Amino acid sequence: MTDQTHSEWYKAATELKSKLESSPNDLELAQEYWTLISGGTGFDARSGPRLVATFRSCALKCDEGLELLISAFRQLADDTGEYPRAELIDPPLENALRFVAGQSENKLAREAAWVLSFVDDD
Repeated sequence: MTDQTHSEWYKAATELKSKLESSPNDLELAQEYWTLISGGTGFDARSGPRLVATFRSCALKCDEGLELLISAFRQLADDTGEYPRAELIDPPLENALRFVAGQSENKLAREAAWVLSFVDDD
């Protein structure tokens, strides 16, 4: 797919985004969309708002979805320098992150606290 033209990539991204909007809890679809827009094909369209739009519903549904959201925030920060921002984290998502961060035995606790550290700074 690295030889893909921008118009082909845009069409594929638009189709996946529409499917994801119809099925926002679909973890596989969210991952597929995020992977497509993550630059592997030469077109990186990631942003914090797009990240939350992609993974928010999944993150509220299950730990695996929250793990995907946190992982995507980490990767976005590493790759682009864009860190989580308070305005991206609405109260239900913040509550989910705080709940997990408060469970020291949860494998996501430290990573959830990392996201919240940026939310709490604002």
